[in-house]
Amino acid sequence: MTDLAVFGTYATKRQVELAVDQIIQDGFNRVDLSVLFPENQTSREFVQEKQTRAPEGISSGPAAEVPLAGTIGITEPSIGPVHGALSGALVGMGIPPDEMETYGDFVVKDGFVLVSVQCQAPDQVTRAKDLFQQTGAEHISSTTEKR
Repeated sequence: MTDLAVFGTYATKRQVELAVDQIIQDGFNRVDLSVLFPENQTSREFVQEKQTRAPEGISSGPAAEVPLAGTIGITEPSIGPVHGALSGALVGMGIPPDEMETYGDFVVKDGFVLVSVQCQAPDQVTRAKDLFQQTGAEHISSTTEKR
């Protein structure tokens, strides 16, 4: 099985709302989109409002009520439920292990909102990257990972 994902960061909630709307208008499925805000509550509200897929670990469990901002040790799930939840969320969004700390820092330390879209084919990766660029995303990347 091959997983394709495109991901990038946005500075504001409004940018994310516009980007997600544009990505959906372009034909991507809502359940293939994940959005991770520095505050778990905002992530959960966004999932309900836009009917996107919730990043793993932010909807329920011991870390669901804890804001991600200020979290350290992103890649060390053994040091507590908040750290494990963030790692789980990043993996579930398609962030490869070698980029987890970087993208985790964008959310936790820098306050960016992370958006990812799971793609079914290589042409969707190209389209998604173009949409991310058109909607003002920063730190755009993609991955192809065999499972």
